[in-house]
Amino acid sequence: MSMVNEWQHLKIPFDEIEVATENFKTLIGRGGYGWVYKGKLLVSGKETMVAVKRLNEQFGQGLKEFMTEIQLLSGQQHPNLISLVGYCDEGREKSIVYEYAERGSLDRYIRRTRKTTSTTLTWLERLKICTDAARGLEHLHNHVGAPLMIIHRDIKSSNILIDENWVGKISDLGLSKLSVTGFGMSLLFTNSCGTPGYCEPEYHSTGVVTKKSDVYSFGVVLFEVLCGRLCLIDSDDGFSLSSKSAKEYYKNNTLNKIIDQSLCEHIGSYSMTKFAEIAYRCLDDDRKQRPAMDVVVKELEEALKYQEEYEFENEWQRLKIPFDEIKVATKNFKTFIGRGGYGSVFKGKLFVSGKETLVAIKWLNEQFGKDLKEFRTEIRLLYFGQHHPNIISLVGYCDEGKKKAIIYEYAERGSLDQYLRHSGKRTSSTTTLTWLQRLKICVDAARGLDHLHSHVGGHQTNIHRDVKSSNILIDENWVGKISDLGLSKLNITDFGTSLLVSNGCGTQGYCEPEYNSTGIVTKKSDVYSFGVVLFEVLCGRLCLTESEDGFRLSSISAKYHYKKNNLDKIMDDSLREHMGSYSMIKFAAIAYRCLHDDREQRPAMDVVLKELEEALKFQVETMSERVEGTTIGIDLGMTYSCAAIWSRETGRVQIIRNDQGNTITPSCVSFCDSELFVGEGAKYRIAINPTNTVFGKS
Repeated sequence: MSMVNEWQHLKIPFDEIEVATENFKTLIGRGGYGWVYKGKLLVSGKETMVAVKRLNEQFGQGLKEFMTEIQLLSGQQHPNLISLVGYCDEGREKSIVYEYAERGSLDRYIRRTRKTTSTTLTWLERLKICTDAARGLEHLHNHVGAPLMIIHRDIKSSNILIDENWVGKISDLGLSKLSVTGFGMSLLFTNSCGTPGYCEPEYHSTGVVTKKSDVYSFGVVLFEVLCGRLCLIDSDDGFSLSSKSAKEYYKNNTLNKIIDQSLCEHIGSYSMTKFAEIAYRCLDDDRKQRPAMDVVVKELEEALKYQEEYEFENEWQRLKIPFDEIKVATKNFKTFIGRGGYGSVFKGKLFVSGKETLVAIKWLNEQFGKDLKEFRTEIRLLYFGQHHPNIISLVGYCDEGKKKAIIYEYAERGSLDQYLRHSGKRTSSTTTLTWLQRLKICVDAARGLDHLHSHVGGHQTNIHRDVKSSNILIDENWVGKISDLGLSKLNITDFGTSLLVSNGCGTQGYCEPEYNSTGIVTKKSDVYSFGVVLFEVLCGRLCLTESEDGFRLSSISAKYHYKKNNLDKIMDDSLREHMGSYSMIKFAAIAYRCLHDDREQRPAMDVVLKELEEALKFQVETMSERVEGTTIGIDLGMTYSCAAIWSRETGRVQIIRNDQGNTITPSCVSFCDSELFVGEGAKYRIAINPTNTVFGKS
């Protein structure tokens, strides 16, 4: 009963699930357990898409098995596992609610027959999804906490889901693990296991499975991905893929006859060889000879690395921009906008994909341009790190002798440090960021840095090494973006998750103390620097720059004031009136943890991101409470205002009247990214400005 109490926070009333699914209107899948429906639920105050598995008791799922499923899922937190949102248990009504995978399952992107999906994944995308799934499965096998060992038992392409960012996630863990008896590293099952075509031959004769049983099934998935054919389903050419046929073609060195023809022109030979080899090893008839999942992960990461190198070689020439074009774009370098240790930055206009685009051009000093290998490494890191909304993206490069430059997207609103207090006076900018805007920019930057640490090429460690407020840029929509990645990563030697750096690292005031004594950095070094930025944002003071009250912010002084519980003495006065206490406490706590003297005690960036999102949520809730029964004017850079009614029940705003006084047919619009909070049932006039939130009665 104690476990049931422990899960009370996960319990969702059946009435809410009925509303969320519109009375189970949108069926998106079915399986042996019952059916899956799409729905919308409020999760942590935010409307979230979910997948609801409604169990059907005719399939024999009892209370014990149901609770076992919840127990297994509630204990797993991994980016490559579909996470549990909650559950419903009301009599015969039993449902499990998961995060929703926007892009469906992997099998949808693998050719079936002549009726195929409209989307074809590139080889690089397939590699990344397979690597993601391998990491998720390896976590289940080895990292759920001894002596617990989770064997999935139903690995197949339809159980690998893909989220909106094309991240692969293992799903359907738990339901297939019911009624088990443990025998060391093997499990004897009294109920059926697996799906025909994916299940290893040994299981049918013994009823016993091990972790290597999952490895076999995963090998089948790998061949499906390579061949663009689903297991045991006839393809266009009449060929039916199976583990047996895949092994035969591999042994006869004739895989080219059955691989997906859409990949042939774009797949690197080293990558394909490495991938096919590990897929074949997974299907070994002898369980003991099959690789463990940690080995599979390593081999897939190698295949991914080979493909990235292959594609980068093909892209190298396409990204090249002639020096003459750069001269014209910068009006012969008359548009200077900044300077750093690498050289100077100029604003310019270039034609990108046939469209005139504002760009930032970093003109490198000779010392950064003399080594072609280092220069290519910089471009490569930027090229593979650019596909994220919170990382400044690469436009191209110039390489003509000593003339070397890197061209980026242009950040219209400059860098974060421009909006923080300098010594004695404000910056030249007339804009003061609200606490809500600061929170959002910090969340954006945390997402970008987390992406660098965890999602940019699994084969390498990506450490920024110069995180600071001037390297967090802000675009025209006030979205924060990490910049200056790559230049600080030159001349490094890889030691697992640590890097020994032979050139300078970081900026004084932001750099962790350990680096000065060891010359070694880890991802936790970036976390330390980010903690300094968070305190800058909270205090409205730049690190090591004397403020108008004579105080000089540093990591030491920030930690001192936090421990003494008197942060209010150094906080930005402009924030006090509208800052929620819970939001400030959450924000300050994670900033303090980032500055821990012991690297191992500092949180990883995914944890930092989660805590900042919580701080943002608390601020949104505080604003909602404060404007209850009042009129609110909010400027978001739009040029209209209207009267409106907000419904707390639906979380939506209903427009009633526009600026001209004309009545508009009532229509619902969602919150503008948590900016708009007004009292239920009251009419409000909305005036918009991207920088100020003004409360007041009308």
